[in-house]
Amino acid sequence: MRDSAPQGTYKVQALDRAFAVLDLLGESDTPLGLAQVAASLQLHKSTAHRFLMVLERHHMVERTANGKFRLGLRLFDFGNRAIEQYDLRERAQPHLRRLVAETEETAHLCILEQARVIYIDKTTGQEHRVKARVVALAASSAESVRMLLNSKSARFPNGLANSSGLVGKYIMDTVGADFRGQIPALENLPIHN
Repeated sequence: MRDSAPQGTYKVQALDRAFAVLDLLGESDTPLGLAQVAASLQLHKSTAHRFLMVLERHHMVERTANGKFRLGLRLFDFGNRAIEQYDLRERAQPHLRRLVAETEETAHLCILEQARVIYIDKTTGQEHRVKARVVALAASSAESVRMLLNSKSARFPNGLANSSGLVGKYIMDTVGADFRGQIPALENLPIHN
């Protein structure tokens, strides 16, 4: 089994191997047999078997009817708990502020929910909590459309949220004007959007 731990980090071989088993099963499109797991991770079959049995006992992996292994549903439960504890807005704010500073435009935080892009927040300081499986970060409605159309894949040949083919067809972006001036009394005060 390859050792990819950066220098200066703690190493617990049993945990590293257990996570390697989970990573391998997570990357595979189909359930894997014991021999496949052992060969892929360069482990003896008996060692791979012990790890699979412990992971199965804790519902981290499960065995299919033909005796092969796949990820278990307890990982799904952990994923849901992680999402509930994840403060999306807090994590996105530094990126939104940097985007605003670089572009001098308003930046919006949106999520992709099935076939809709839902506006969540902009850099206003308002507090919101959001649960979503996919997050989209874009600066305008046109950027959201561009991102969706550029998301083409084998699973989504027309791009995400575009099964109707209408993404980008009936869109209107905001039109803005720009003017500048200097007010000495406001110099050196915090910038507000």
